[in-house]
Amino acid sequence: MKINHYIIIRFSHSYFNKELCSFVNFLSVERLQKKLDFFKKTCYKSLMKQTEKNFKIFVFVHNDCPVEIFQQLQELNIEIKKGRLEDVELDTNCTHIITTRMDDDDMLHKDAVKQIQDCCKEKTKLKVCGFKNGVTWNVKENTYAQYWRKCDIGFIGIGESLISDVKFYKQTGFHIFSFAPSIIRTEIIKKSFNPEWQIIQNIFPSFIYSRYSDQSSMHIKGWVKRTHFSKNTVEKKIIKKYF
Repeated sequence: MKINHYIIIRFSHSYFNKELCSFVNFLSVERLQKKLDFFKKTCYKSLMKQTEKNFKIFVFVHNDCPVEIFQQLQELNIEIKKGRLEDVELDTNCTHIITTRMDDDDMLHKDAVKQIQDCCKEKTKLKVCGFKNGVTWNVKENTYAQYWRKCDIGFIGIGESLISDVKFYKQTGFHIFSFAPSIIRTEIIKKSFNPEWQIIQNIFPSFIYSRYSDQSSMHIKGWVKRTHFSKNTVEKKIIKKYF
């Protein structure tokens, strides 16, 4: 069994909010430099620390991304792409393809990639897997909380992955960003693909989900149970030990 694993990251790419891209400061060098610096110390750093190294990173940027930001991303030795996330073409010289979604300010546990790949078996045709729990970091207030998303699947979108055999991918071209995360289940089922579902819950915290206020998170208002952590616990015990 040969796995080609792609982690697809949106770097300040307003994929679901086209109007946001029209804001003048959305693509300002000053704003994107701050985003890039934060990306390096969070998302990128957590991926460089993965115990399983067999994966490739695709970072999608806005078509009008400033040259100086684009060049700095290239220096990280990752593949930078412009355009639509669903248009990415993946190498099919393998038996299985895995695509994993992240945003530029999220972090994954150091064993997360290994855990995702362990969900892929020789006979796996189509599977959706993801992590049940993690920590949400309110960056603006520098506070932390444990989030358990209450839904019938049981996992949040950070690190959500689509696993398929290469035959399925060649026939459909589908990968994780072919579906908005909130509708991935209904869209797949609607097309009668009948995937397996697997919740990864044997590592904690499985991810750190960066938000800038409680209001900016869609995982509030009755969808979650929150257990707050002290800054010391997260930064000195959780991040240092697991990320």
